[in-house]
Amino acid sequence: MTDSYKLLGQGVLAINAFTTIYTVPGATQAIIKNVRLINTGVVDGIVQIFRNGTGDAKAASPKLLIPAYHGSAEWDGTDAFATGDTVSASANVATMTYELSGDEIT
Repeated sequence: MTDSYKLLGQGVLAINAFTTIYTVPGATQAIIKNVRLINTGVVDGIVQIFRNGTGDAKAASPKLLIPAYHGSAEWDGTDAFATGDTVSASANVATMTYELSGDEIT
């Protein structure tokens, strides 16, 4: 069994759409340890994180207001995921960046 702590995903969220920011690879389990969201734009943004789907029943966070000019929100914790599980997010601005880190266990 190999345990590898690493950056699992990084990028910019699509505006007004759901973006899959991480999918657990085959024959792997994952533990999400940190999600960082940063608004690099000039307009306040709203972002929400989802687990294994979208919609209220799949929400993994409340809707978060992230201020303009590099406002940020961060989640630290431990959340276990199995092969094929996903983490998605949606934002109402095109300037919301994300970083997702954790352990992959193979």
